[in-house]
Amino acid sequence: MATLVFCGSKGFDRNSTDESDQLIAPHVLRFAGLDEEWSAAFSGPCASHAVLLNKQGEAFGIGHNESSQLGSLVDSAKPDGGGTQLVPVKMELPGVYKTEKIIKASCGKAHTLLLTESQHVFACGLHEKGQLGLGKLNGTQLFSPLKRVEMPEKVVALAAGSEFSAFVGESGTLYTCGWSVYGQLGHDVACGQHHTLVLDENEKVWSFGFGGYGRLGHKQPNDEMRPKLIEGFAKPMFKLSMISAGLTCSYAAQSSNKTLFFWGKAKQGGEVTTYPKPIYDLQQWTIHSIGVSYTSTVIAADNSVISFGPSPAFGELGYGAGKSKSSTTPQKMESMDGMMTKQVAVGSAFTFLVVRNENEADAASISKLPVHELTNAGAKKSAGTEEAAPKRKAAAKAAPAKKKGRK
Repeated sequence: MATLVFCGSKGFDRNSTDESDQLIAPHVLRFAGLDEEWSAAFSGPCASHAVLLNKQGEAFGIGHNESSQLGSLVDSAKPDGGGTQLVPVKMELPGVYKTEKIIKASCGKAHTLLLTESQHVFACGLHEKGQLGLGKLNGTQLFSPLKRVEMPEKVVALAAGSEFSAFVGESGTLYTCGWSVYGQLGHDVACGQHHTLVLDENEKVWSFGFGGYGRLGHKQPNDEMRPKLIEGFAKPMFKLSMISAGLTCSYAAQSSNKTLFFWGKAKQGGEVTTYPKPIYDLQQWTIHSIGVSYTSTVIAADNSVISFGPSPAFGELGYGAGKSKSSTTPQKMESMDGMMTKQVAVGSAFTFLVVRNENEADAASISKLPVHELTNAGAKKSAGTEEAAPKRKAAAKAAPAKKKGRK
């Protein structure tokens, strides 16, 4: 059992820097007329929408739907396709697949991919660049409801980039479709705006795509048309367990020595790192999940949530009232301390946290968080809801992400 926690832009986008449009501290999220036990959440660095899974393995879309990326038809009479969905809408699988359990999802800029327990892939949203993998366009650019993607073999992993998609088959073969992508080989996959990371069965990381800002980790910012092994991880001592791709940066975690590596560029005008470097502030943390947006990073580690990212931020870092909304160094979300966050899903300007709620101690910790209830007419104020902080001359800093016992 888990509880869904949210912080960031209430509109799921980067359109407003006004704090009245943001939740700057983590809130338990509830939806009017919808009583579900959530088990997972998925989004992507380019996405203004997300997919939530309930414990039955059913998928629900939330956020923007201007390109049918939530699997429901757009309203052509409205410029935004019918408005942002603030209450999750169920994403129905077609025909004989209707009862299949969904185990994973990924969100691109305007398309969505779902993977079922039977290893089938379904897609919806914008197909302008062929990113859904549904073949020739024939004049159709928007696909809703969900359609099955015909794959050469069963799929074990998938990821959506801005306007492309990547799939890993049972054999380890990597399949790609959409805008400017190429390649083969894999075990797990992550996509940024214009690049792809692949974790192979030997726990090594490969990358390909656009090489700008060093996001591929090959020391030179060259484009790679096929997956290329990152030499910095070639030695036997490196056995990576997790990968994550941001807009222009990349991460890989090594669980054996509790180290997180970074390469690329995390902020506009910032330093470029062209090969993997350890983030020393995050050593000795056991990392459960990593989420990356445009420039913000959110990490679930041990019983804490750690985040960092430059201005402008939209509340997705979750530092709370009276504190700066941005930080270029890792800081704790103080209100989440002591809770086991199982998964992080970060979109363009928001963060979903899937928090363990399996015993009285878990429930007691979660009960201390404010509650934010949503209807499609907007937010409904609940008891304990934290209001946005008033304008302030000098914001306090969030607590640094220091590991106990480390100097």
